Amino acid sequence: MLHLIMFRQLKIISCMICVLMISDNIRYCFIINDENHI
Repeated sequence: MLHLIMFRQLKIISCMICVLMISDNIRYCFIINDENHI
């Protein structure tokens, strides 16, 4: 049972990290695009 809970938490954490990385990449892309426009 404990093993299952740990696994689920790990999945949630990895998912959150993925989302954070993606949002960071999107922000970075926008910043680069802004600099190119100027």
